[in-house]
Amino acid sequence: MEQTLYWHPAWEKTISIEDRKHVEKLFTCTPRKPYTVFRVAINHKGELLVSALIQNEDQTPWIRQMLAFVQDSKPIAKGHFHVHVLPKTSMAWTFIFSDYGGLTKSDSGHLQEMTVGTLDLL
Repeated sequence: MEQTLYWHPAWEKTISIEDRKHVEKLFTCTPRKPYTVFRVAINHKGELLVSALIQNEDQTPWIRQMLAFVQDSKPIAKGHFHVHVLPKTSMAWTFIFSDYGGLTKSDSGHLQEMTVGTLDLL
């Protein structure tokens, strides 16, 4: 089964042509890894928004993930997210972290999966 790029209906309606091309390029040209961050921002509520290409290469769906957003080897945000990603499917998603420790660089960082034990350490 080949990897498929899926657009969630909310993304399908709102993504700009430029952003869509950027995500499609990430899908076709970057090495496959679970999360490829392509945008980091702060919204009007002061929440950290991390947009990433999620790539589930497993034969089983992902339903929820505990994630940390890491900059300069330091976790600055954590969260428990309920995202359904079908097997062998990639999709763009924005993770919203309500409570975080402040950005060190606005355009850098990565998402890291956490276990219950390591998430509590943050």
